[in-house]
Amino acid sequence: MKLYNSYLKKSKTGLAEDLILVKNGFSYPAFFFTPLWIIHHKMWKELSALILIFLTFYFLNQKTLLNSTDIFSIYFSLALMVGVNANYWYSELLSSDNYQFMGCIFGKSSEAAKVKFIDNYLRDEKNDFADSIFDVRKKLSENYFTI
Repeated sequence: MKLYNSYLKKSKTGLAEDLILVKNGFSYPAFFFTPLWIIHHKMWKELSALILIFLTFYFLNQKTLLNSTDIFSIYFSLALMVGVNANYWYSELLSSDNYQFMGCIFGKSSEAAKVKFIDNYLRDEKNDFADSIFDVRKKLSENYFTI
């Protein structure tokens, strides 16, 4: 079981698409594909910092102040640091982007955790999020014929 932080967009719509789950722990995609992961999550400040770091190392390599072994060690250390901190940075970005931290939830996968989160909120009928999800389910069931 994995632990996920749940973030819900602060709005009146309360759609299931407004729910984002962020896994706690090491991010392998961020470790192996750092620039692509950062672009995918639209973390522009982090991308500019990463580009600045890469340009600095490129400049130091051109001036022969660092050899290729040093550059590889630094890049590996940087990728390791990003892998360890990526999910935390993404959580911070969501908090500043009008998302509200709703709590932690366990699940075998992100999909299972999302379903579990929605089911927990459906039980609470005072919640706008639960009402909107219930309306969506009701509309879907009205579109199907039963025999």
